[in-house]
Amino acid sequence: MAVVEYPYAVFNASRGTGYEDRIETRYHFPHGLLKPATAALGKRIVYYEPRRAAEGRGRNAYFATARLREIVPDEETGRPGHHFALVDDFMPFRVPVPLRRPDGSYRESRIEAPQSAKGLLQNSIRGLPAPDFAAIVVAGLGDLFDPSKVALHDLDEAVRDPETRELLHLPRDDLERRVEQILVNRKVRDASFRANVREAYAFRCAVTGLALRNGGGRPEVHAAHIWAVEYGGPDVVQNGVALSQHSIGCSTAA
Repeated sequence: MAVVEYPYAVFNASRGTGYEDRIETRYHFPHGLLKPATAALGKRIVYYEPRRAAEGRGRNAYFATARLREIVPDEETGRPGHHFALVDDFMPFRVPVPLRRPDGSYRESRIEAPQSAKGLLQNSIRGLPAPDFAAIVVAGLGDLFDPSKVALHDLDEAVRDPETRELLHLPRDDLERRVEQILVNRKVRDASFRANVREAYAFRCAVTGLALRNGGGRPEVHAAHIWAVEYGGPDVVQNGVALSQHSIGCSTAA
């Protein structure tokens, strides 16, 4: 019987984990999960927060993607036989993606029936078919590719770049086929980061407290990385701050 291989993987995760995780950069796991983790090496993963996480308040949803770069032995915490999966290109979703679609079907096609869900979901690292991965990521982008909100997300400037303009005008099915290209497009990543930071700050400048919008409803607040991307800073809200143009000018002048 041929061995079924999955080009992507799901990693169960929560910021409240008891392990030594920093999921933007590394994921801790025991030796029993080394085989499925190794199968995903060099490929993309999605993070899933089970309901049992966060003291039973887990979102039961997929919430981010990253690239699995390397697997190394855990020589830090003193747990024999444990490992770290080192990741990069971490990108939180615009919206959490529920385990089930609105019609009740599972987003992971390997879950064939409700009775099979519990067993598979307990596997903290598990293979993910390519169509499932693409559909989950595109759903996680939320309204980022909504044509009516291009200006809202400051992507109207990005359309001057031919590659980004093409991505922004793709039908949804084509978006899923081009998902890998989308995830490495800097203008798309910046737009997602900017939207997440703006929302986290309620569209208010962290310095002035003002929430200004122009005549078209576009927020007049920008999102700045605290730790610059070119030096390894991640595209996460914790590494961002919302600033008005005036505050940016003052900071630059200082």
